Formats: sequence, structure tokens, C-alpha cells
Amino acid sequence: MRGIVVSKNAIPLSTLGKNKAPSTPAQTQTAQKFHNALAEATRLRQDKTIQAAPDCPPTTKTYTIQHDDTLSEIVANESKKLGHNYPRRDLYNMVKQVASLNHLTNPDNILPGQKLDLTSITQSQPASESKFIPESINATTNTPYLPLPTKLQAPVNGRITSLFGMRNHPVVGETLHHDGIDISQPTGTPIKPLTSGVVTFSGNDGGYGLMVEIDHGNGLTSRYAHLSKLLVHKGEQINPSHPLGQVGQTGLTTGPHLHLEIHRLNTAIDPLTVLNRKQIETDILIAEAQKPQRL
Repeated sequence: MRGIVVSKNAIPLSTLGKNKAPSTPAQTQTAQKFHNALAEATRLRQDKTIQAAPDCPPTTKTYTIQHDDTLSEIVANESKKLGHNYPRRDLYNMVKQVASLNHLTNPDNILPGQKLDLTSITQSQPASESKFIPESINATTNTPYLPLPTKLQAPVNGRITSLFGMRNHPVVGETLHHDGIDISQPTGTPIKPLTSGVVTFSGNDGGYGLMVEIDHGNGLTSRYAHLSKLLVHKGEQINPSHPLGQVGQTGLTTGPHLHLEIHRLNTAIDPLTVLNRKQIETDILIAEAQKPQRL
């Protein structure tokens, strides 16, 4: 039996398909529709490619952290430079966005020399069109944020000598996070609460010395440390005019002052995000303005 002989010559194109049945008008119309749909899909894909590659890529805004900077102050100052006048609630949410963009597990733990990407601020919309996460929801933990009291008072008036954030501890000598602010005042100066609440602690607490802690409700608590005298007890209901104690220097401290901490949902926040610095240092600024000028 002879084997199959395969020709090495190319098959003429003109002979291809000669054995196929001729196409019907319906088949021809279907093929034309398919080619039209394919051409349209190609055109749409090209349009999307052009739109996805703009001529001007978004710019990146970076900032190098300076000594004594806090993230809230950086965000507020950058917003002002851009001409935005955001309410405190939006600024608070913007700080959270910047922290998330820079992968900061603790927004309050920033170090001098560290670079921050502030692109989310430069691309932000005016407050009236803001799409920031509302204060009622914490996007990280999906925990409800209840509104802060509208009026918070400064516990004492005096010079702020240490800000919130990383610092070289004056007693321990190590770089540690400072969970509050220090306000300088003489021993014996009376201290008032931020607002009304219930005393949850009043006593000696190690490095804090004599300390008072108050629960103001809605997830807000405050601490007043290094006191020389306690004037309230645990479980006591207090109003804004009720003195908590007196300024002192008990615990780990080098001089008389009030250490003020504010916690939101058990997390320390910068007191200057809910209190105005001028509100605390008002008496100091007035006294300095009244000093006679030397000629």
C-alpha cells in the first residue's frame, strides 16, 4: 500500500474555500454585524487608554517635619497656604487622611527630618464640596464618633512649655512620646476641668504624680497631672467651675506645671486640636503686651 504523498508546493490562495458552500445573505449580514461590533469595541478601548494617560500627571507635595511640629499643625498650615478655610471637623478628618497616605500607625508619632506626602491636601476640594469622612464614622475601625462638646475651657492660663508628640524627656533623658501638653504655672494655681463630667480617678499614678481623670461623655476624657493637691474624689459629678486641684510638681517633673491630656475613644489626641493656643496663653500675652517698652 502506497503512503500518502504530501506536496511541498504552497497551495494557491485562489483554491482555498472553493469546496465550501456559498454564503447566504443572512450569513453575510451576521458577519458584517460582528465586524462592526469588533471595530466599535476597538475604538472604545483606544478612547479609554487615552483618558487613562493624561498629559499632566498629578504633582506630589512633600513636607519635611521640623522640631516641635505636630501633624495637625502641619495640615492646618498647608490648608491655609492653599487658601482653604476648613472647619475643625474637616481638619481632623484630613489629618487622618494624611496619616493613612503616609502609613502612620500613630498620627501623633512623627519625627524631625521625616518626609510627609501632603498630596491629599493639595488635591482637596473646598469645605462646601468636601468628601472627607464625616466625623460620625471612623473609617479605620468603623466606630461611631460622637460630636465633641461645643465649649471647652482652658484648665489654666499659662505658657505652654512642651507640645504634644515626640520629645526628649526632661527627666528620663530618652526620646519618648508626650501624650499631652505642659502649661507652666506656680504651685497652688487652681485647675478647672475642660467641661462638666464625672471623676473616674483621683489619686497618685506613678510618673503622673497626683492626677485627676474625668469622663466627659461621648468618648471624651481628660487627665490633669503633677498636681500638688487633689480637690475631688472618684465618682464625683463636677461642673466647669468646680476646681479639680492645684498645680504642682509631683511625679516625674522638673518644675511646677499642669500636664494636660485629652483622650478620644481611649486614644490620646493633641489638645491643641480642640483648644486654641491663644485661649490657653491669653493672660501671658496680655501681660507681655502691658510690659513697659525699653528705650
